[in-house]
Amino acid sequence: MTKVVKFIACLLVLVLLPLHDVAQTASGDEQAITILRKAQKAFGGVHRLQAIRDITREVEMVNLATKERARATSQIVFPNIIRLTTNSPFGELVAFSDGQAAWAASALGFDDKLPEWQIKASRQDVFRQLEFLLQSDRDPDRKVEFQEHGQVDSRPADILKISSGTADTIRLWIDGASGDVLEMEYQRIVARGAGPLVTDFFSDYRWVNKTIRVPFRIHTLSDGQPYMDTELVRAEYNTGLKSEVLNQKPTPKQH
Repeated sequence: MTKVVKFIACLLVLVLLPLHDVAQTASGDEQAITILRKAQKAFGGVHRLQAIRDITREVEMVNLATKERARATSQIVFPNIIRLTTNSPFGELVAFSDGQAAWAASALGFDDKLPEWQIKASRQDVFRQLEFLLQSDRDPDRKVEFQEHGQVDSRPADILKISSGTADTIRLWIDGASGDVLEMEYQRIVARGAGPLVTDFFSDYRWVNKTIRVPFRIHTLSDGQPYMDTELVRAEYNTGLKSEVLNQKPTPKQH
């Protein structure tokens, strides 16, 4: 069971924390905050981001080494609930975490107590969701820092480092002209030691419901090597998801 969960976790390039109605200020330099707010505007504006309470997102993924395909649906209720349903050559896997505990179910059985490293990985999944991450200037528990000017595919970009005490550190490359997030870099959480350095490249930005503008394609490297291509198939916001419903275990299939 654990091997399947670890494999599925490595496939996913998916999923927010407290959204504040009253503006709060993260620690960080003025230049970094200005850059982050440009990115908020590119996504539709901070007020639209703040209005998000839940997300349902369906993606299709291709493992670039094996050419295997998988489809995953993530359902999130903020601040920290996530349920993930993945269909792959291994069959269906359903996993749930509330940031404090987690379980997973597959054809191999049910594990009602996933280890701490997988719970921490679920918190990282929530933290790196762009709709959530771009609000880091409003969270006093985060630190936003400008690092340097760089480039992504010859496009000038400003590089920010965003740190959280509960979800590690992420670096973002933000287009100097448009404010689009072009690249993200973070260390994947694994069972032992440091995991691979993951780099996501975002493209094909589109509007969802004429409200939020998000990337529909992600190209992922793992320790610099091509790893995954992900396409957003469907995204829905504020559909009224309930945490108690997402925490319901799947009914075992009868044979």
